[in-house]
Amino acid sequence: MPLEVIGISGTRELSELSSGTGPAIDVDYLTRISQVHDEAGFDRVLVGFFATAPDGFAVSSHILSHTARLGVLLAQRAGFIQPTLLARKAATLDHLSGGGRVALHFITGGLDEADQRRDGDFLDHDQRYRRTGECMDVFRKVLTAEAPFDYEGEFYRFEGAFSTVKPLTCKGIPMYFGGASDAALEVGAQHADCYMGFAEPRSAVRERIELISKRAAEFGRQLRFSVSSRPILARKQLGLVPRKYSPSPVHRLRVDDPRGEDRGREARGIPRTLR
Repeated sequence: MPLEVIGISGTRELSELSSGTGPAIDVDYLTRISQVHDEAGFDRVLVGFFATAPDGFAVSSHILSHTARLGVLLAQRAGFIQPTLLARKAATLDHLSGGGRVALHFITGGLDEADQRRDGDFLDHDQRYRRTGECMDVFRKVLTAEAPFDYEGEFYRFEGAFSTVKPLTCKGIPMYFGGASDAALEVGAQHADCYMGFAEPRSAVRERIELISKRAAEFGRQLRFSVSSRPILARKQLGLVPRKYSPSPVHRLRVDDPRGEDRGREARGIPRTLR
């Protein structure tokens, strides 16, 4: 069964334990952390999105040009780049990096709505998810259409939309997506290739996968799934007290089997949904 292991990149050294110092972009650090992931056999690294962060496309280009096989999962908040242009940018990056190394993670919001407003986005929660759905719909059409097409939705309208640059390989540009609300479920079930979530007890993960899979099946679709977990490694004798952190991805692991049955790994204390 295929398994994809995804780490996380950064333009400078930063974590919950370190607020980071110096400029927003440390080129040596970005190169080093990318090459470490590449050499360790990771499939992709997440390139995150924040309203105050460096541009993800430029960061992804640097990562791809300084690694041999590592892919990127480029996060983009729907609504800030027209989906027609977003598709051309992604397909161009796919070509320039050899094909099959670019995937997009469509994000819709976050815990901090102020980050939305920094870029001028004042839509409410459900409106943002409907816009993301249209963005993903247009994005896929642009990358697959053999002739110009018109499109009219609630948020986007195009006449003669088309791109001469398509994905270089049959892998295309996979679309990742996440969200826990009912509005998110509708969008992900219709448009996502991989539905992303956070690590929870296995019963909760299984229940969520089954719910999303059932809704996707109503649209004639079958999705892949991702579980984000944060391993915290420390020597026991240090006497460290566990702390609860807000979830953010360190490794994103794709799970294709909603049953989560893998007795050999479970016997060694490694839940299938968290590997």
